[in-house]
Amino acid sequence: MMKTEAKNIYFKFKNSYSPDSETWWLYSKIIKENGDGDTCQVFQFEITSRDDHFKAGLNKGIAGLIDTNSYQYFEDLGEPCTQEEFDRELGNFLRLFNNRVQGSILNSSSSENKNEFKTLVKDMRRWQQNYFRNRDKEALKRSKELEARVDAELHKLDNPELGL
Repeated sequence: MMKTEAKNIYFKFKNSYSPDSETWWLYSKIIKENGDGDTCQVFQFEITSRDDHFKAGLNKGIAGLIDTNSYQYFEDLGEPCTQEEFDRELGNFLRLFNNRVQGSILNSSSSENKNEFKTLVKDMRRWQQNYFRNRDKEALKRSKELEARVDAELHKLDNPELGL
């Protein structure tokens, strides 16, 4: 890709663990061009299909990674997105990450947090139903992971003095 084509600095890429698994968006912002017309350095963030896997950083999408000598090809960034979409999704990323760090999504009176818990329960039920329908090991694993998260949220609600 030629350097002149990199005028858009915001991108999103449909990511997944495998071709047949759930997908999510990996967002990127070009922060520095290498000068060779082919590569750039980017800030990236994503929340994987395993909802508690938050990744953010320079170039590699790994929390805490700062490698100022690492570059990525423009062509690997995905499709352009607007700055508004990038900023909105970064805000969502930070809000969800802070919820995980600060404690239960149920301890807040926010309707967004309650909707997040409803989504968590719906996902759990979907994976449980998938397991009972197909006896798939991945479905069992995912349903147990989600059930543990639901139980943890309920435990935090019942035990606010723990400060979890």
